[in-house]
Amino acid sequence: MLIINADDFGYSESVNQAIAESFAAGLISSTTIMANAPAFEHACDLARRMGFADKIGIHLNLTEGRPLTTGIRQSRIFCDEKGNLGFKRFTHYWLPRDEINLVREEVAQQIHRCRKHGISLTHADSHHHVHTELFISLAVVRELRRLSVPYLRLSDNVRAASIARRTYKANLNWIISLNGLKGTDYFCDLNDIASLPRECMSQDTVVELMVHPAYAADGSLIDAEMKQPFRPLLSRVTRPDKLVSYGDLHHCVA
Repeated sequence: MLIINADDFGYSESVNQAIAESFAAGLISSTTIMANAPAFEHACDLARRMGFADKIGIHLNLTEGRPLTTGIRQSRIFCDEKGNLGFKRFTHYWLPRDEINLVREEVAQQIHRCRKHGISLTHADSHHHVHTELFISLAVVRELRRLSVPYLRLSDNVRAASIARRTYKANLNWIISLNGLKGTDYFCDLNDIASLPRECMSQDTVVELMVHPAYAADGSLIDAEMKQPFRPLLSRVTRPDKLVSYGDLHHCVA
């Protein structure tokens, strides 16, 4: 089974429209929304109007824009002197308990805002993969369990990496699985999906592919990360007859 998830829903009205177009064309099956992004409310309205509000997870954001809670604005680890988010990955391998609590508060508020706008949330991931930082992941996992968000994106387990990096990712994914938040068997992006054996697209295996639909200057649909036309990129992917969303996984488990 294959989930194609578009990150960054809510980032801008242009990105929102690109994601909506991708849904309408059957190019994607899932998206994750940024609760503190400028076009969040536009995204919620668009999803309801276009009929994919039940295929939305949360794209937790600790790295860009304004936070929703006041406490974290005072943290120089997570915010600049103006109170804007700007956490840098790979710079803090340990966090004081007070900082972890600030993360939990911000994560909870982002989840609450989505639900107040009628987005029930099928799963979670994060902007710039910040949830794959160990101490942040522990805070995120705790809040997802407390607030009944059912799944959390794995750390990339397809891309070639050093033994140390593979071990770190495996341990992180073990934590996600141990806490009952594992929904997929593999996670990767467009650069790496070709490395997956064909049998990984079987009915018994769930793969999440991350994409970033956007518009080029000429109005054509591209992937913002790859900076290439979107449809041709996806045409290289071995696709099952039908894409699934994280919401569909609930029914599979049941």
